[in-house]
Amino acid sequence: MIREQQILEKTKEMLLTMGFVEVAIEGIMKNDTSSTINYMRGNLYCIPHYWDTMGFFIEYAYSLGDTIKNMYEDGDMFPLVLGEDAILNGLREEVDSAIKEDELNGPMHGIRRDLFLALQDLQCKVVNKYQNWYSKVSGKEDKRLFKITSETIYRIMELIDGYDRWGVVHVDLVDEKNGKSLRQGAELRDECTEYLVHADFLRNRKLKPFNQVMLLTDKYLAEGVRKGDIGYVLEDYGDNHFEVKFSDSSNGFTIALLFLPQKDIKFVRD
Repeated sequence: MIREQQILEKTKEMLLTMGFVEVAIEGIMKNDTSSTINYMRGNLYCIPHYWDTMGFFIEYAYSLGDTIKNMYEDGDMFPLVLGEDAILNGLREEVDSAIKEDELNGPMHGIRRDLFLALQDLQCKVVNKYQNWYSKVSGKEDKRLFKITSETIYRIMELIDGYDRWGVVHVDLVDEKNGKSLRQGAELRDECTEYLVHADFLRNRKLKPFNQVMLLTDKYLAEGVRKGDIGYVLEDYGDNHFEVKFSDSSNGFTIALLFLPQKDIKFVRD
């Protein structure tokens, strides 16, 4: 593991030379007081990783809210067999592309994403509250609710964008810290819809046996596993609970076999 650790350290050094700074981000998982080291530049947050038997990759988030809720996007995987130079060059090219995307989105992009994240949280709370009542009364699930509430949010963003059919609504959203409009360089309705559609896709992704997952909390330290450890789904027990196996990659021995709720794990790969 010495070679792997050296490449990982060089990846972190590379990020620092590219203008990133180290920041500790605390998550919002209940009973999880740990923090994760991110490399931040503008609205862009990165975490470099190495997974045994698979290779090196970087996770990306484009706002502080996304990092807090572990809503990262995985970059490409660079296997160890490529060699150190190819791995570092590939990661650098990918990070360069992410920087350009962040700069193209503009300085207000991260603030808009945090707004959309807050709206999505409110949407989930309202829908889940109604679903709990509706399922008790009817024994069914109303699958129209997320679509209806997403359409409502879209129409509100449309008004703020200036698309009022009567021409009497003239409002704006301004960030209190920098005094700039969230409408700067963007159509709120389109960005918000794209964000909610992606969140809906992640929410409805069905985990299945042999999916690779990442642990999102440190509350299972007593079992020998910590936040960021990789495991495999063995069984779906329904009600969003799964049996997950964590192993020592050096010898294949099982570290822990846990019964976990989906909120404690994140899909990684099929």
